[in-house]
Amino acid sequence: MEDMSGFDFVTLIFAIPMGLAIVEIAQGLSLSLRRRKDVRLGWLTPMLAIFLILNTAALLEIYWEWRGEIAVSSPILVSVLLLSILYYVAASFVFPHQIEDGGDLDDWFMENRRYSLGGTFVIFAVFAFGELFLEIEATLLQQVVRTIVTLFVLSFFLVPILVAIRSRRRRTALIAIGALNLIWIALLVSYTIFA
Repeated sequence: MEDMSGFDFVTLIFAIPMGLAIVEIAQGLSLSLRRRKDVRLGWLTPMLAIFLILNTAALLEIYWEWRGEIAVSSPILVSVLLLSILYYVAASFVFPHQIEDGGDLDDWFMENRRYSLGGTFVIFAVFAFGELFLEIEATLLQQVVRTIVTLFVLSFFLVPILVAIRSRRRRTALIAIGALNLIWIALLVSYTIFA
């Protein structure tokens, strides 16, 4: 039997909370759809769920690209544990665990968006910068260019996230969440075309 690689070992730690985060979103969506006659679904929470699903796909892809770079060490294990737990907590705030009759998921979003959106952005930013630090063989100029590009891409996400978090109006928050989803879709499509 072949020995487990560092990537395989770290994946065990990473996959469980990430899988549970996906289950949180799926379970919340399922409960909301089953209770749709008693609860107002709105647009904000389902759009946030789509954002986290797209974000999860991107994070898993980034993680896969790191497979040759990951070695088992205490800092790596602690970092992966903290990030995946933070991601699970962020995902757990997308949908309420219990929905009261007459409840409104848009109200839930407006009350809890800092946890779901803020936590998700922090994790994605860490992954994006982590990818830069794994490029050890890159020249200084390549690292500077990649850092500038990473900051530029992150700003595309940060602006709508801040608008969604700070907005007092649902319509503005919905436009921001819609913009986030469009940015993700555009990035995924462009990455698929140009990769």
